[in-house]
Amino acid sequence: MNSVVVTDTGEAKFLDYIGTIHRLKGSYVDVGFPLFGKIRRGRDTKSGRPPCTTMSQIASVAIIQEKGSASRNIPARPFFVPALQKNKREIANAMQEATELLVSKLATKNEALGDVGSKVAGFIKYEIDTLVSPVLSNRTVEKKGHAKPLIDRGQMRNSVTYVVGKGDAFGQL
Repeated sequence: MNSVVVTDTGEAKFLDYIGTIHRLKGSYVDVGFPLFGKIRRGRDTKSGRPPCTTMSQIASVAIIQEKGSASRNIPARPFFVPALQKNKREIANAMQEATELLVSKLATKNEALGDVGSKVAGFIKYEIDTLVSPVLSNRTVEKKGHAKPLIDRGQMRNSVTYVVGKGDAFGQL
C-alpha cells in the first residue's frame, strides 16, 4: 500500500487564516475614548475645573485639543492622529501577531484584539506625554501650575483605553 506524505502546509495555513478571519467577522477593538470605556479620575489641580463624569465629556475635550478651538483661543495640539500615523507599522505588526496567535489557537479573540488595543492605547498615551508644542500661554501655566500641554489633572490621558466588542461598534451609539 502506498502512502502520500504532505509536507507543504501552505494550503492548510491559508485555510486556517480564512477561518480566523471568519471568526473575527463582527469583532472590533475600539481604542481611544470608547463610549463604554472606564473613566479614570485625575489628580486635583489648581485650575478649579470639575473633572469629567462621562466618556463623552472626555472625548469632547480630546477633540478640542486635537483640532483646536478658535472661539476658545485653543490651538490644535494633535496627539491622536499622530500617534496612529507614527506607529502604523507597529500597529500592522500587532494585528499580524494577533492573527497568528488566533490561527495557532494560542489566544482568544478578546486576548488577541486586547493586545492590539493595549498597544495602540500606549502609543496614544505616549504622544500625550511627549507633546510639547504649541506651548501653553502664560495665563494657562499660571492657572494650572505647570507648563505641560494636554495635561491638567491627567484624566484625559488616564482614560485612554480600549474595548473589545462584537457587532457594529458604531451601531451602539
